[in-house]
Amino acid sequence: MNTLTRTLFIRDEEVTLTAKEFDLIKLFLTSPNQVFTYDQIIEKIWGYNQGDFHSVRVYIGKLRDKIEEKTNDFKISTVWGVGYKVEGVSGD
Repeated sequence: MNTLTRTLFIRDEEVTLTAKEFDLIKLFLTSPNQVFTYDQIIEKIWGYNQGDFHSVRVYIGKLRDKIEEKTNDFKISTVWGVGYKVEGVSGD
């Protein structure tokens, strides 16, 4: 992940991400194994105190599709009733 150019590469192949998708993956990859609640994600990515949990789920689904087609080395996991975290990144 290159935060200056806002690009993500998996196995030397660039993953095309929207601005929000990049912000989400950056949040997860800079804090591996940390569970982020829906409210935390909405606040950190959208800048709202409250928001639509459905939007978070949609963006997570899109990210999963883009990442899982390129690697099994890490994944975005659901922590039921709480939120999401990334597993498989250094620190596991």
